[in-house]
Amino acid sequence: MNCPCCGGHMQTRAKLSLLADVQLPTVPRTIVNGLAAAYPRSVSAEALIENIYRGVRDGGPVHARAALSVQVHILRQKLGAYGWTIPKGATGRGNKAEYRLCPVSDLDQPKPKHKLIKAG
Repeated sequence: MNCPCCGGHMQTRAKLSLLADVQLPTVPRTIVNGLAAAYPRSVSAEALIENIYRGVRDGGPVHARAALSVQVHILRQKLGAYGWTIPKGATGRGNKAEYRLCPVSDLDQPKPKHKLIKAG
C-alpha cells in the first residue's frame, strides 16, 4: 500500500481514531480536529487560524500565525506517542504554509534514492 501524501510504501499505521484520545486544550484540539478531518490532505495555516479564532470578536491575535506555529510544535511532541505527527518542512504553494497529519511509520521509511541522469 502506498501513502496518499508522498507515494512511499506504508507499513501498518496508527489509526486516526487514536487522536480522539489525546487530552488537549481547546486550541490544539481544534488544530488536530481540522487536520484529521482533512486527512490525508493538507490544511492551510489561514484555515486553521480561522477555525481557532472563529467567534472571537477581534479575529484573534495580531501574530496568529506565530501562535499557530508554537501550537504545532507542541503537538508534534504529543502526537508521536499516538503514532502520528505533523511533518516539518515546506508544504503549500509559495508563501502559504500548510499542515497535515502523517503517521510516524510513514516517516520511518527510507527515502528512495534518485539517480541523477545527465543530458547527453
